Amino acid sequence: MRQLLLSWVLPIIDYAASTWFGPGKRGTVRLCHALGKVQRLGARAILRVWKAVALPILEAEANVEATRVRLTRKFVAHATKLLALQIDNPVREALVYAKGVQRHLSPLDATIAAVTGWLKNTTTRPLLGNPPWIHAPWARLSRRVGIVEKNQAIEDADRIAQAGIASLYPDASVTTRLAAIAVARRDKEGAVVVHQESIGWASTCSVLTTEIAAIAAAFDYAQESFEQEPPKYPFEALRLRVTILSDSQYAFEAIRAGNSARTGRALLRRIAESVYALEKRGIDVEFRWVPGHTGVCGNTEPDRAAREAAGRGGALTAPLARRI
Repeated sequence: MRQLLLSWVLPIIDYAASTWFGPGKRGTVRLCHALGKVQRLGARAILRVWKAVALPILEAEANVEATRVRLTRKFVAHATKLLALQIDNPVREALVYAKGVQRHLSPLDATIAAVTGWLKNTTTRPLLGNPPWIHAPWARLSRRVGIVEKNQAIEDADRIAQAGIASLYPDASVTTRLAAIAVARRDKEGAVVVHQESIGWASTCSVLTTEIAAIAAAFDYAQESFEQEPPKYPFEALRLRVTILSDSQYAFEAIRAGNSARTGRALLRRIAESVYALEKRGIDVEFRWVPGHTGVCGNTEPDRAAREAAGRGGALTAPLARRI
């Protein structure tokens, strides 16, 4: 019943909330009171309690956000997305022109003004949004992604390591508090963790986004590694290769989706740029899926390292520019 309320009822009654709910808008209290009646009915259906129980108690026991808190979160998220658009985006330009309008103000104007004050940048990191393009329309990363049957994937991973091809295994972990990533490098002798850090809070990092961030970190390590350790053979004699092996099919599906991807677009753009940078140096890149939690050498090590980083207390360890 709770899932029905959260996934079906509330999205309908909250539709376009940023246009009719916000600080300083008339009728907000009346609207919240009317929506609170719907919330009360839903919470009572979940808990099967008496009518006399107060709404705040119903919301707390049913683990449902209060109406005003939920609407505030939604309109702040909407306004933040608008403020994070590219400078040359038509919507972003329209926001600038609308500041001088005195009549017929947009319903979102008060929200933008309020959120702009809340989001004052106290660091050197700019407010970043999703890029309009992940890669050029004619470029495709999907042909580089290989997802095969489980036993075949394990055999391919062993064969790649024995062939001396650079094999990087990214993995991620999201606990109740932190989201962390780790990267391991595997060769003929075994696997060793080469990167480990916590990159964000669990409340703002989904598992998919964290998995994509781990793949992006693997590419960062690959570029640094080839810069510090020049290849032993000229590119003309032997074309080098980097293989990214991950147990997240969802992350690989996002890479396959390319410009159609909806999650982690900034990270996917970063991955695409890394692929092209390595290509220019004569280094082939491929993505391969490996089954997780099956004892595959190279996959177990980063999984353990990511869990360890996510289980630690304290502040985030990733630099500010790499946090999500």
